[in-house]
Amino acid sequence: MIGAIVGLVSLLLALVLGTLIGSDYAFYATQKSELETFAAQAVQLDLALAESGPETAPARARMKETLQGVRDMVRGDGAGKAAAPDLSVAAPIQHLREMDEYVASLDPKTPAQR
Repeated sequence: MIGAIVGLVSLLLALVLGTLIGSDYAFYATQKSELETFAAQAVQLDLALAESGPETAPARARMKETLQGVRDMVRGDGAGKAAAPDLSVAAPIQHLREMDEYVASLDPKTPAQR
């Protein structure tokens, strides 16, 4: 009788553990996929800005600062802080909105910039 109860408890624990591991992996895979997509889009934007000429250098520098800030916010800045990171997205969102407005204000002057 005790062997059957131990077996049942072991089975239930295995099912719960399997479910936890499965949901964690699904979360990880989704985050990884979204991060790879975002990184590819950031590289495409940087290349497009580079082709637009030297007048976009400040925007490229600002975009680099913003992306490094987001990376530090998510992964930590490497200083070994014991406190939990501030995951507020207000600052990066503001920077990205400014970048969007800047890109919309660009006026292509050559056929290569169009």
